[in-house]
Amino acid sequence: YTPLVLVEAVMSGLPIVTSPFAGNSELMVSEGKNGFIVDPRDTESFARAIVDVLHSANKQMMYETSLMLAKRHTPEQNAGHLLTGIVRTPNRSASRQSV
Repeated sequence: YTPLVLVEAVMSGLPIVTSPFAGNSELMVSEGKNGFIVDPRDTESFARAIVDVLHSANKQMMYETSLMLAKRHTPEQNAGHLLTGIVRTPNRSASRQSV
């Protein structure tokens, strides 16, 4: 599961500062190339990552990297992954009935 806000940011070409707790953030962030994944409990590192993005001389690279990652995670691909997960999930109500 990837939070919609991360997908929207990547599709807009925005740099991202997120946490490792934002489901699948590693799919949307190429560390240092289009943003940073930072533990939100480490407030100094989180603030530093935000400042680094704001003052980065590599904003164009971050933009291009985000758009490249967005092409890998289209809504159709995400729906396919979701459906695959649903198909692989055992039918729990059926297993309860046989008990």
